[in-house]
Amino acid sequence: MPYHPPHPDLFPLSPTCGDPYAEVRQICEVMVMKNITVAVDDETYRLSCARAEKTGTSVAELIRSYLVSLAEDEDATAEFERLRAAQDEILREIHARGGEFRAADNLPREALYERDALR
Repeated sequence: MPYHPPHPDLFPLSPTCGDPYAEVRQICEVMVMKNITVAVDDETYRLSCARAEKTGTSVAELIRSYLVSLAEDEDATAEFERLRAAQDEILREIHARGGEFRAADNLPREALYERDALR
């Protein structure tokens, strides 16, 4: 069936090639989602449906939310490990220079409250 564009008065044309739906098509292309199939026993499905209804969402949204949180947790774990490695490297450099932290190296309490002592 050939494409017949809608009447311009009803649907104003977008600036993209005269196709009023081009922008929508572009958005849909960017937001491609993958479908997955999950097999669960009847009891798990029943409990999932009850939980979804209780939270005002769907089972699919619960699963999507869970998978997103897994990905975010993985990112957070990787970031934590990166920061820990950086901290360990800095501490190794301090110790290699013979540096140790001692209370005697700290400013006295009175000096901490003097603005000029901090500059």
